[in-house]
Amino acid sequence: MNQYKKSIEDILKKCPPGYPVSNLMGYGAPVNLEYFSNYDDGLAYFVANGQVFVYEADKIHGLIFGAADAAEEDLEGEEESAE
Repeated sequence: MNQYKKSIEDILKKCPPGYPVSNLMGYGAPVNLEYFSNYDDGLAYFVANGQVFVYEADKIHGLIFGAADAAEEDLEGEEESAE
């Protein structure tokens, strides 16, 4: 592996448990999530709505970090200020 090429797995290995993640891309339509749980042996664990989601980390194409509610509030605020 090129020393300058990073993968999603490299990011997940350093991501702390409980870190907010709002969306995951790589399995068709985006998957809504709440937070990252942990990474272990090529598998990435996320939590949403009280359920644990497990994905093969090398199949994940992208992640949107941050709480989904905060992102929605920012968009609503921008729409109101544009009026």
